[in-house]
Amino acid sequence: MVVPCPFSNTDTSTGWSVRTDCPLPAARRQARISQRSGNRYLDNLYQEYGVCVELDGTAAHPADEQWRDKRRDNANTVSGLVTLRFGFLDLGDHRCETAIAVATLLRRHGWTGIPHPCPRSNCTLRGSNP
Repeated sequence: MVVPCPFSNTDTSTGWSVRTDCPLPAARRQARISQRSGNRYLDNLYQEYGVCVELDGTAAHPADEQWRDKRRDNANTVSGLVTLRFGFLDLGDHRCETAIAVATLLRRHGWTGIPHPCPRSNCTLRGSNP
């Protein structure tokens, strides 16, 4: 099943509203996972593919607390999850490049879908084969 990109809705952890029409599979949003250090919440989990996409904003991820993100990313990697981490510009002006990165990693992990270019004239998915 292909649904609109998971970044198309307002992300509750950042308050960002991002729109892209490059379809990707559905991610489980705010997925709770158990780690040795306790429960953690992942912004977008593609459990079937072992991929996690984290969205960083300054409100939920201030600079002096980013060590938590790094520790969580390391714990994810140790447990077999690959984490992609994006910021505000990645989900705004560069959202199509972000969709390509996510699609490329998902395809490496077994997703057989193909994202399609969005209506934007400068969509980088045109001519791309993630």
